[in-house]
Amino acid sequence: MEDLKGKTLATSGVGELTDVGTRLVLKKYGLAPEVDVKLRTLFGNHPLRLSALQAGQIDGTVMSMPYNKMAVKMGFRELVHLREVTKTPLGGLVTTVQKIRGEPDLVFRAVKAALLANRFLKEHKAEFVKLLAQESGIHDPVVAGLIHEEAVKLFSDIGLVSDEAIQEFIANANETLKTSRQVASSEIADFSFARKAVSELREGR
Repeated sequence: MEDLKGKTLATSGVGELTDVGTRLVLKKYGLAPEVDVKLRTLFGNHPLRLSALQAGQIDGTVMSMPYNKMAVKMGFRELVHLREVTKTPLGGLVTTVQKIRGEPDLVFRAVKAALLANRFLKEHKAEFVKLLAQESGIHDPVVAGLIHEEAVKLFSDIGLVSDEAIQEFIANANETLKTSRQVASSEIADFSFARKAVSELREGR
């Protein structure tokens, strides 16, 4: 990490996960964003930043699966995982308050299906690799194996996030957006559906 001093890292935009995550990692290792390390915005998706990395236009970037593992196969090195510096989950199911209030059964079934899918993919590597090839075009067995190894660690069995993690997310967002608005966890998260789904799955329903 110390070797990043004087280098250029790419993000997908101010306030985006790649931007917030990059700043958190740099601060953890004593590097000041925009002072010790230049941050360059590359609006777009992961393939764009991966191409920039290959071309030597940037020295590093935050990438999610499968692109981080594709980069590893190309010879690049993973320096740190965001889960090592933040409790905030890097993905999840999101919907509107209107949808939750208007179609709670639909929301519940979606959450339960997601938990079942997580469990299935973690326990059935061969099926995971097959679906990965179909949905993402990842046919390289080495990359697919690396992705599954990471998925086993990342995919949640219960779909719950601690209040501490939610508050950390709010604090990071306030810092990035330079606002001091007080936001309650209940304003941005509702885990009642996940708790009900976990209860039913434990009972075999």
